Amino acid sequence: MSEPLPSTGWRTGELDFSAFSVPDQPVEAKEVAASFWPTIPDGAPLFDFQVWVDWIMTIGGYLSSAIMLLIWLPVVVTLAVSTRSPFSSFGQEVMLVLTLGALFWVLVAASIWGTFRLRRVPNRSPLWWRLLRFARANGLSYQPWTGISGGVTYPPTPGISGSTTSLVRGNTRFWFEDCFRPLDSPDDLTVATLVIGGYSANFNAGERKWGFVELRLGRSLPHIVVETTERGRAISDYGMLASQGFELEGDFPHYARVYADEANRATALELLTPDVMAAIVDETAGFDLEVRGDRLSMTSPTMNDLAYPATLARLFRIGAVIGTEARAVSTRRGDERYGVEAVAAATPPRMRQRRIPRGAIRGFIISAIAIFGPAIVLLVIGGLRAS
Repeated sequence: MSEPLPSTGWRTGELDFSAFSVPDQPVEAKEVAASFWPTIPDGAPLFDFQVWVDWIMTIGGYLSSAIMLLIWLPVVVTLAVSTRSPFSSFGQEVMLVLTLGALFWVLVAASIWGTFRLRRVPNRSPLWWRLLRFARANGLSYQPWTGISGGVTYPPTPGISGSTTSLVRGNTRFWFEDCFRPLDSPDDLTVATLVIGGYSANFNAGERKWGFVELRLGRSLPHIVVETTERGRAISDYGMLASQGFELEGDFPHYARVYADEANRATALELLTPDVMAAIVDETAGFDLEVRGDRLSMTSPTMNDLAYPATLARLFRIGAVIGTEARAVSTRRGDERYGVEAVAAATPPRMRQRRIPRGAIRGFIISAIAIFGPAIVLLVIGGLRAS
C-alpha cells in the first residue's frame, strides 16, 4: 500500500494545527532534540558543560556568600562601635574591610550571574517536537536552525539558493530559526524567524529578529518595497530613498508607503492591484513587503515568535494570499535583468544567547552598594576621628 501524499495546505494557508493540542510526549521530544542539536553550530544539550559550570557557580556562590556574611558582619559591627580610629596600625582595619568586602561581592555577583544564566537556558525540546509534528502534518520540513554559506544551506537542503531580502545587505551574519519549507518544492516558500546578527563578536549586540515569509516568483522583478505605516521611521529598513516613494490612490497611503524607481512604477502598479492592496491592509497589517530579484518577502519585527500557532497561521496565510498574484505578475513582467544574487551568510555561534541581562546588571550594582556602602561610611567616620 502506497503512503499518502503529503498535505499541500501551505499553498492555500489551510493548515492542520492539531500538533499544538496533543499532550506532551517527553520521550519523543527527547529523541527529536537529540537529532536536532548536532545541526546547530556549536549546539549543546540543556545540561552541557557550561550549564554545569553555571550550577556550580550559583550554588557555590550562595553558600559561600552566606559564610562570608557571618564573617563580614562581625567585622563591620566591631569597627562601627570601636572608639579607635580605623586609620591606626597603618589602616589594617580598613584594608580588612575592603578585602573582605571585595571577596563578598565577587561571591554574590557569581551567584547572581549563575542564576540569570540558568534562567536563560531554554528547554526547547517540547517546542521542537511540536513544530516538527506540525510540519509533518502539513507537508513541510522543519529545522530549528538553518543558514546559508556560498549558496549552500546547512544543514544541507537540496534546491535552496539563499535569500534576496535587502534586510541583510552589508551583513553576512544572518540565519533562520524555526524554519519551515515545503517538502515537494523547498525553494518556493520559506517561513521562519530571520535573525540578523549584530556587530559584537558573538552577534548579540544589535541583533534583530523578524517574522519572515519569502516566496519564489519564478522570474525576476524590479525592486519594489511596501512599508507599513504602523511603524514610523525616518530611514527605510530596505535602503530605499525618499525620492523613490510614491502614493497610490484611495486610502492605501494611510496603511503603507510604496517605493520603486520611476522607471519601474508601472510594474509596481500592476503588482499592487486592488485585491492585493486589500490583502495587504487586511492580511499583512504590520508587515513590510519587498520584491527583489525572483523573490517576494514579507517581514515583521514584531510577529517573529513561531512558537505560537496564531503567528504561524498568519505567516502562511500571508504567503498564500499574496503569492498567487505576485507569481502571475512575474510571469507577465519578469525580466532576467532584474536578477539579484542570493546572499551568503556566515556561521553564527550557538543559538543560546549569552548577553548580560539587565536584571543581573542591577543585581551587581545593588549588591556592590550594599556591601561597600558601610565600608565607605566607616572610612568617613575614621577620617573625622583622625582629624
